[in-house]
Amino acid sequence: MRGECYCHAVVQVGRAARLCVASLCLGACAADPPSLPSGGTDGSGTASTATESAAATTTDDGADASSTAASTDGPTTDATGVMLPVALTLDIAIVVDNTLGNGAAQARLAQAMDGLVAGLRATTVDLDVHVVLTTPDFGNPACTRFQPAGYAPALGAPQARTCRDHLSDFTSLSGSVQMPEVCEQVCPEGTVLPGQVLAFTLDGSNVEGATIEDALRCLVPQGINGCGFESTLRAATTLVDPTQCWNDPACTEGGQTFLRPEADLAVIVMTDELDCSLGDPELTADQGYWTVDPSTGQPALSSAICFTVGAACEGPDASGTFTNCSATADGNMLLVEEIVQRLVVANPNKHVTFVPIVGYDEAGPAMTEYRTWREGEWPAGDLTPEQVAQGETAAYQDHVYGLGPGCVGMSRLGGWTQGIAPIRIREVCETVDDADNGDCCPASVCGDFDAAMQCLVDRATSAG
Repeated sequence: MRGECYCHAVVQVGRAARLCVASLCLGACAADPPSLPSGGTDGSGTASTATESAAATTTDDGADASSTAASTDGPTTDATGVMLPVALTLDIAIVVDNTLGNGAAQARLAQAMDGLVAGLRATTVDLDVHVVLTTPDFGNPACTRFQPAGYAPALGAPQARTCRDHLSDFTSLSGSVQMPEVCEQVCPEGTVLPGQVLAFTLDGSNVEGATIEDALRCLVPQGINGCGFESTLRAATTLVDPTQCWNDPACTEGGQTFLRPEADLAVIVMTDELDCSLGDPELTADQGYWTVDPSTGQPALSSAICFTVGAACEGPDASGTFTNCSATADGNMLLVEEIVQRLVVANPNKHVTFVPIVGYDEAGPAMTEYRTWREGEWPAGDLTPEQVAQGETAAYQDHVYGLGPGCVGMSRLGGWTQGIAPIRIREVCETVDDADNGDCCPASVCGDFDAAMQCLVDRATSAG
């Protein structure tokens, strides 16, 4: 639920709820929220236990942060007089697309983590955050034979290696593209992760020998060799499944678990393609869902199956425009209603913030079009200079993806991003936003992610 009143005055009620003090909120409703401080610049797939996670939280100088966390008996103000929340306990689940088109976006998201940490620390007086991250790779029979040696799909399990520990994953499946700089330009050498769960407070974390910002920047880049049928929403619901080992204290044998009953929840998903949470992975073998490869004139399997199975649209018309697009509800994909049930409805005492960084137009979801690919080099068309030079056409991209991009952009860090206009993820966003205990912060995968992190901070700290 996207509110317009940024209430900074709260009182602590148990911790399960934070209630706005109405008389203090009235003056805040007309004002903008505090600005976000600017940020700086076990991929094995096996679900290891969280006993690797450090139980203690330390400050940058090595002190025990549990004894230094701020506390208060009532509303507090920052240096500018803005009312601050008493406390925030927050679990953040992140899904990062690890396929070829996401290298530049991974680097941007890694850098945006600095602003997220700074924003949460600047707008609270007592803070306790857990973070886990996975990829949308659940494997598929069509992908298995292309997997490089040593690679295994994440299957929704939290990853626990720095990107420098698996630089081979920054080589594409064909071997023709290498992007180690995605990791190297954001991840400080020597950073070691404590395990599957990263934890931080106002002035400390469970990371030893580095900052929490270093650890997050080293965790976010996941490589470019994942399966092209991204089960983004399935990965998100798996991360927050209370029956999974990383969420079960009995399973972690005293180690650090991710989900906590008293914590609010934030879910960040970043992908340049449509959600492909297939009900049956074998559907990729059904030629009825394949599209015609214009180079051969024959049907062939491609990522377009995520559109042909997961979405229903009218068109395209003569201009290439699709209308009345919606997620299918025939059970061949994980249902939108089931996803919202797992994220929001099953957590009535939590505030849930959903942050989809996907193929929205950079001007916002309302400006995002559903259409076929446009011929020509960007910005007149949708193709990158490299695609034009290689002789690729808009018709071929229609075969590959089924739907055109909602955005195309060149990253300031280098590399192109072409984000397919979202359908299923957009419906999840809108449904979460309509829930009494939910908010959605949509962002374009082609743009800057600082505003999305600011939105997450605003919604999490003003929820009530």
